[in-house]
Amino acid sequence: MGVQVFREYQKVGEAILEVPKLVRILVNLIRNAINAMREITGQSHRLTLYVLPCPDREGFVRLQVADTGSGIPSDCLTRVFSPHVSGGQSDLLPNLHASAVAAKELAGSLRVWSDGPKQGAIFTLDIPVIHMKGER
Repeated sequence: MGVQVFREYQKVGEAILEVPKLVRILVNLIRNAINAMREITGQSHRLTLYVLPCPDREGFVRLQVADTGSGIPSDCLTRVFSPHVSGGQSDLLPNLHASAVAAKELAGSLRVWSDGPKQGAIFTLDIPVIHMKGER
């Protein structure tokens, strides 16, 4: 499986946040993206990591993990973060409940979008930033 990794980072400044929690969330999202791309064979894949100021929430930063993997059926989009995902999706999306809980503990939110099966997915994590006085 060939995967091209792209990074699209915008300047968001330095902030105080719980790095171990954030790293755990991002590792889970990237691992899930890789697993989803393994499900679609015979093509190269793209994993894109985005970091940008949150366009609709002042004082938040947005991190996104986008993949070209197996996608998520529309009827599963609202259930992927529940503690007990049923069916085959539970194997493809491990640790998403824990990631959603960690996002809430960071006073943020985690959501997902997919156009459907074999259309990839985009996981979006919005977390608040607390700028240190005198720095920007």
